[in-house]
Amino acid sequence: MSMAAQAIVAQPLTITGSIGVVTGKLNLSELYERVGYNKTLLSRGKFAEFLAADNRPFNDDEEALFAESAQFAYKSFRDKAAASRNMPIKEMQAVAQGRVWTGQRALQRKLVDVLGGLHEAVALVKQAAGIDQDEKVTVMEVTRSRTSPLALIGELWAQYSCWAYSSTISPFLAVWWHCGDSASYSPFQAVLSSVGCWLHLHTGQSD
Repeated sequence: MSMAAQAIVAQPLTITGSIGVVTGKLNLSELYERVGYNKTLLSRGKFAEFLAADNRPFNDDEEALFAESAQFAYKSFRDKAAASRNMPIKEMQAVAQGRVWTGQRALQRKLVDVLGGLHEAVALVKQAAGIDQDEKVTVMEVTRSRTSPLALIGELWAQYSCWAYSSTISPFLAVWWHCGDSASYSPFQAVLSSVGCWLHLHTGQSD
């Protein structure tokens, strides 16, 4: 999520990275057998039961397609992360593959730009926007809407039905700057990982 930012700020012990893809298939055949449940699927097409058949494992063709889809999703994610960090794909591959790093080690591997917290993120935004560091600004917090476990499962299934989902869905913090009542936001974005809210930074009075 943070790879679209121009700068990334992380606490020294922040869990950073996880550039990888998690995916899988439910096989409930043993459970169905234990509870006496029988499921029969009527389908047409080679891959019609690709993810719908939770009463059996993949056949060989389905397993090959599933593996190919997961690799495609991973390479797409890795390449986008490499482009956003201005790193060669080979260098990104060495730190990706689902690995996680502390913020300190992520900085050494060029996955983050600055160690710190909200104060450092705001300072970066001020610098990029040409705001004096001593100038008073207002930080507006907009928290994410809460959701139910059932909604999360539904969202997961929607992504799962596309054959793979990214493991990088994690909370993050973004700081944007705009001057006064201007509707034009600065393109600079500083992201602080492991914080579940958006922050909009602007000069002047609070709305």
